Order: sequence, then structure tokens, then C-alpha cells
Amino acid sequence: MVAMLNPFRIAVFIRSRMWENAVITLILTLTAFEVFAVTVDSWQPAPAPASSLPTAQLELIFSLASAPFNREDVSRQLEWLEPLARSEKAVWTEVASQMNEAELRQCIEFFTHLEEQCNLDLGSKSPVIPLFKVLKKQVGIDRELVQWVKSNTQNKYLPFGPLG
Repeated sequence: MVAMLNPFRIAVFIRSRMWENAVITLILTLTAFEVFAVTVDSWQPAPAPASSLPTAQLELIFSLASAPFNREDVSRQLEWLEPLARSEKAVWTEVASQMNEAELRQCIEFFTHLEEQCNLDLGSKSPVIPLFKVLKKQVGIDRELVQWVKSNTQNKYLPFGPLG
């Protein structure tokens, strides 16, 4: 519903060529200070990314990552997992620097599965990228893990992140 507070003119010109695409041009000439009130259905914003990772949730992530990936179990916990997965790179880098090699590998595999199996489109914001960078600093590039990540995701940024 649009409420008009000042007068306006609408001129509509329609040009078409036989059965081809019709070109519709709307020209709105509005007078100064016109205001339109628009009502919209309720809109729910995406969950805000976490600025830090609470210890209890980190422990739960570790327990989920250490078990075989179960889509049903993880899907039920997506409400709190998704904002954590969307946390800033710096937050994940800080957390990853406190992990050992085995924990890093488990988390990399977990978040790769999470993104793919639960249809999360994390792109270059995926936690796999900072986790992998920390693992690379600790033990170098693990070609086997790189191949595993690439074969288990459609995210073109994994595991190395965007170029540049």
C-alpha cells in the first residue's frame, strides 16, 4: 500500500514490436518533499556474526567435530552454529591458534561438511579459511587435506581463501 502526500504525475509509454519483448518505460515526475509510506511484511534479518566465541559453544563445536558428521543433529543446532560460522576471521584465527593439529583438522572437516550439507553459503567468510591458515603455519600444507576439502565442497574459496 502506497500513500501519497503530494500530487504527482505518472506517464506510461509502452512500445512493442509484434510479439517481441515489450518495452515499458515509467516516468515519474514527483514534486519536492514527496513522501511515500510503504508497508511490508515482517522481515527477519540474518543472525549477526559473533564477535567472540563463548567457551561452552566452542566445546560443543569440538564435540560435534570429533563425532562423525550427522546432518540431522547439526541441523537442529544451526540456529546458534550459523552465527558462529559467520564470525570474523580474526575471531577464528585467535581460536585456531589455541588448537592443536588434530582439533584443527576436525574443525576444518566439520565446517566443510556444515557448509555443504546444511546449505550455508559462507563463501570467503568460511571459518575453514582461517582454520586452515593456522594449520598451515603449524605443520605446512597438507595436500591430502586440501584435496579432501576441495572434493567435499562447492565453495571456490576453500581452503585457501580469496586470492589477493
